[in-house]
Amino acid sequence: MSAILQWDGVVEPDSRGALAYFRWREALRDLAGDERMNEMTSRVNDYLELFREAPEPPGLRDEDLPLLVEAVDVAAEAYLSGPGGQRPVFGDVFRVGRQDSNDEVSWPVGGGSLGEAGMATMRAVGFSQPRADGRRWGNRGQTSTEVVILSNPIRSYTQPPIGQSDRPDSPHYRDQAEKLFSAGAMKPSWFAREELLADGGKNVVSEMRLVYEPE
Repeated sequence: MSAILQWDGVVEPDSRGALAYFRWREALRDLAGDERMNEMTSRVNDYLELFREAPEPPGLRDEDLPLLVEAVDVAAEAYLSGPGGQRPVFGDVFRVGRQDSNDEVSWPVGGGSLGEAGMATMRAVGFSQPRADGRRWGNRGQTSTEVVILSNPIRSYTQPPIGQSDRPDSPHYRDQAEKLFSAGAMKPSWFAREELLADGGKNVVSEMRLVYEPE
């Protein structure tokens, strides 16, 4: 409970509060069922008040409290028995890696869309069901995030979630999952030939030339 109360509301990979809150919401839905969970949520959903009249009376009711407390106990057990030991963080459970290749290498990730727990962030990543080890890997959502700055010259930055090669022996098979997506970082992309060749050609890993030969 202390991890939830001290949580700043940001779903970072190293956040204990984010994982504790997820476990609590997950336990609450399992105990209450979808219909009652949705009904309770509608009474404390600030977003609904922006678009329509809030249900009356708003807020939680006395009869909700026993279920909320029971969910804390269930969540605590799930929190402590899952990946990460006695002080697990969000990234111990939620991971990024090449799930489609039977690969076992993954890295912690923050954000995501966890609709079953009523959690969502601007980083729209969906996760698999728990694997045998209790971890959940990102498997849908953002695939090619790019920020373009219309300056002169144009600048742009990308954040591929996995890697740009599908060959397991390539250094770019999963490097961007570790160095970019997990870290919340972006890399510059190049528009001009001189940018690509600026490092003496070291940036060129492979090259294919298309030659037009008119008949």
